[in-house]
Amino acid sequence: MSQRPVPRTRIATLGTLGALGALAAIALAVNPGAPKTSSANTASARPKVKTIVVRRTVGVLPAAPAAAVAGGAAPRAAGGAAVAAAP
Repeated sequence: MSQRPVPRTRIATLGTLGALGALAAIALAVNPGAPKTSSANTASARPKVKTIVVRRTVGVLPAAPAAAVAGGAAPRAAGGAAVAAAP
């Protein structure tokens, strides 16, 4: 009866899990006086949020005549309104 050797991956896995467990224990031991909050306390400590819906009507300019479209794009002012050509 010969025993099968333990694979290296199993040794590495067990070593990693042991190190993670030790790290978790150290992290928990560092701050033992952390405040414990219940869900009731957390709900009352949350800030109240107010949602406001802003409704604005955006005006749409009428479509340009076909002659103006064929000549190229009309120049626009800073606000987006079309600028009339000088006579």
